[in-house]
Amino acid sequence: MFSRRGLRVIAWLIPFLVLAVIAYGGWLIPLDREISGSLKDTVGRLSILNLVWVVGGVPVTGLVVLATALARRQGRWLALFLLGTFVEVLTKHWISTPMPSAVPEAHWLSWLEARTNPSPSWTLATLRHLLGIHPQQGTGHPFLLGSFFSGHVFRITFVVGMLSRYQPLVTPMSALVASVLVVALGGHWAIDAAGAFCIASVLLAFTSESRRTSRR
Repeated sequence: MFSRRGLRVIAWLIPFLVLAVIAYGGWLIPLDREISGSLKDTVGRLSILNLVWVVGGVPVTGLVVLATALARRQGRWLALFLLGTFVEVLTKHWISTPMPSAVPEAHWLSWLEARTNPSPSWTLATLRHLLGIHPQQGTGHPFLLGSFFSGHVFRITFVVGMLSRYQPLVTPMSALVASVLVVALGGHWAIDAAGAFCIASVLLAFTSESRRTSRR
């Protein structure tokens, strides 16, 4: 039958797929808006918390995963991180959930975020430039249409889970903190954060063997 790791993967993959279907159907949008509004009125007023977009961005988390994978000779971690990013791109492109409105923030935070979080439009334009693709005017295809799932919650959860020796305890706590922040700051809905935690848990299930090997 299934191994313990296989059961963990299935246990988190099924909820992720269910959440993806719900997000696609938009069935929880009223509840998401209510949760978002409540958190914005409390936690969202602290502008400094926008640093979560920097800490959980691709450049910072990617460098941490790359350095850890090289130092511990565990290329599987980097591969899983990239797989999660690829899944994020697919879901955000095909699940067109409406984007929440972001809370106002300090100018220096906006400046810092712009330089540590490449936007989808910038990424697409850069790829087209590198590949020598010059689309005709009016023929461009929308890129990354929705907000499901939260890449920042996924990356923070994955990195903390990868580094922590107490993964079952620390991983949910880090995911909860990151989820509250991204929802309170108007970057994502609650369902986006829940989906991110599920996909991070799926991928972290594959790191258990690598972690045991690195400690020997």
